[in-house]
Amino acid sequence: MTDQRDGNSPQSVPGSVSVEFRVENESYPFVGASAEESCTFELEEMIPRGDGVYSEFFRVKDADTDRILELAEEAPQVEPTLLREEGDESLFEFEVAGGCIAVSIAEEGGRPRVVRGDDGDGSVIADFPSESARDVVRKLVDDNDGVEVDSHSGSFDAPEDISESTIVEAAHDTLTTRQRGALMTALSEGFYEWPQQATLADVADTLGIDADALDQRLHNCEQELLSTLFGDGALDDLENRTQPLADADVATGE
Repeated sequence: MTDQRDGNSPQSVPGSVSVEFRVENESYPFVGASAEESCTFELEEMIPRGDGVYSEFFRVKDADTDRILELAEEAPQVEPTLLREEGDESLFEFEVAGGCIAVSIAEEGGRPRVVRGDDGDGSVIADFPSESARDVVRKLVDDNDGVEVDSHSGSFDAPEDISESTIVEAAHDTLTTRQRGALMTALSEGFYEWPQQATLADVADTLGIDADALDQRLHNCEQELLSTLFGDGALDDLENRTQPLADADVATGE
């Protein structure tokens, strides 16, 4: 599942490629309904139900709930349910069986982190394993109308000479005992998995520490490991480098 962390998108998985898609296809309710109602859709959670069916939980702000249900019901393979209303915000569950970019990403092995529609402007941010990202992103753009790559960060085609034993050795040599404990607990509880098996708060409860402290500790772990495995410039590349995916020959296929 995805976990928005009190309004912030979940962290990307170390060593993955993060891709932002621009979505203009109004057949997707988070795009079309947000345009129709001049409102905002924000994905809160996404749960696989099996056989390609997913439950997508969207928080919708400043919208007529009855109208949102009507518009969502017009979309093929979508079954909408209003779960609750709180002031100007509402929580909807959309049971989706295909025909959705987030579902397509998940079915191709990606991890949607952000799915948002704001007054008709749709965007999706997702992580992909670096070794398969190039081909998967090409396929997603080719197979889904109105979906284009806006930007990406991270390196395609991960180095082949970094083995699991190398990573374990780097963690032992580089991280403190507390850092290793936090990272191993997060890994064992499924924090870095897709679908995510544990939230940041779940892992923090297990360790008996504050969630913000754990967030910083995990971030420090990722910094240390990336610098050790890929060089001192790796973190800057992963966090700050943003360029059109076409520069990586994904859009052109060259």
